[in-house]
Amino acid sequence: EKKVSEVLKTPIYNHFYQDYISEKKETHEFLQNFKDIDWKKLSNSVCFDNHIHEKVKENLIQTNSDLLSSKSKENLNLPKKNNTVFIVTGQQLGLLASPLYTIYKMITAIKLADKLNSQKLGFNYIPVFWLESEDHDFDEVNHFGIWDKQFKPKTIRYNADSSVKKSVRHYKFEKNINEK
Repeated sequence: EKKVSEVLKTPIYNHFYQDYISEKKETHEFLQNFKDIDWKKLSNSVCFDNHIHEKVKENLIQTNSDLLSSKSKENLNLPKKNNTVFIVTGQQLGLLASPLYTIYKMITAIKLADKLNSQKLGFNYIPVFWLESEDHDFDEVNHFGIWDKQFKPKTIRYNADSSVKKSVRHYKFEKNINEK
């Protein structure tokens, strides 16, 4: 087990998180370490003949056909092969979501695909980053939680008419937002 930094022993980090970063055995049944994954076996379990897999491949090729980098163009040819596995991650847009966290997620998918491709497992691994920008659940994203000075949770919420279902990106802040 790793020793948890004293900084992390505060009320803002829950016990499960502290146990996870300390690599306590109690967390192992819930989370799998990348080092322990048999990637070839996992890749073989992908159902390549699945119609959903085919639709994903078609959509990726069509949606990204305007990309200019040589690596992107190379990757767009790989889904046409039957041994292509997607390394997928994504991010739902949210108020105060860290751009750096999103970038880390993208880089992780890219690095994992590169690592697996370098191991010559017999598969083509392609990183895919999915950005949920068409979310229609305003009530899910109209608030965020913070901790006050006493480490008590506090919710900040923006109230707007959400009776009409529309993409969150089409909501406009009202002029009196500072008064709410």
